Amino acid sequence: MIQSCGARGLTFWDQVSCYCERALNPDFWAEPLNAMSNLAFLFAAAMIYTDLRVSGLEQGRRAILALTGILIAVAVGSFLFHTYATVWGRLADVAPIAAFVAVYIVVALMWLLNLSLLSSLAISGAVVALTVGMFLCGGVLPESVCRHPSMARSPMRPRWPHW
Repeated sequence: MIQSCGARGLTFWDQVSCYCERALNPDFWAEPLNAMSNLAFLFAAAMIYTDLRVSGLEQGRRAILALTGILIAVAVGSFLFHTYATVWGRLADVAPIAAFVAVYIVVALMWLLNLSLLSSLAISGAVVALTVGMFLCGGVLPESVCRHPSMARSPMRPRWPHW
């Protein structure tokens, strides 16, 4: 049975409906637009890689390749979520996006603000920690994680109902 993304007691294998395109339909292609839009991520990654090869750019090459690889993972994870629509699929969707943001923050802070690697990692780590805390108690993982005694008084735990 397909359930709301914020439903309590979900397991990693439960099917969820988080978007109106799915409309409680458990079929593999119930979200064709969301699933197929991931081709744009793959196209962008191919264009970035091609441009990087042609340009001969050496400075920042590893960072650009890392972000390009993560972009491919975003496409794959999002496709998995928008076709299988499970809790594990949702994690496959959001984890690469979070990784992209974390790596991008490090790279941007180093390139644009000329911060050290250590400072950039610390700032990115703080952003990731805040984001993970919000996901843990915001309905992405099964509710049992948030009921752990260590999370009972967490400022990250939402006070509003999930719907």
